[in-house]
Amino acid sequence: FPTRRSSDLTAKELAERYGVSCATIRSKMAAGEFGELVSVGERTRLVPWAGVQAYESTHTGMSTKRTSEKHKAVSHGNPGPI
Repeated sequence: FPTRRSSDLTAKELAERYGVSCATIRSKMAAGEFGELVSVGERTRLVPWAGVQAYESTHTGMSTKRTSEKHKAVSHGNPGPI
């Protein structure tokens, strides 16, 4: 197995970078969103810096998800005695 380069990132490092869980990053890695992974050891997979750059180039900007009208908080005024 090749040794780890300083530019290769672990799932934990990527999770901290993007503010998500390690499981989320591992799912993205398995789905190929970071491109080809580097194997170091039997179970450890790392993301090369080029993979991080490629991911970030396709995932830039703020999320476009918006709360739908159906799920917005609604004030019902004074509900009376509870």
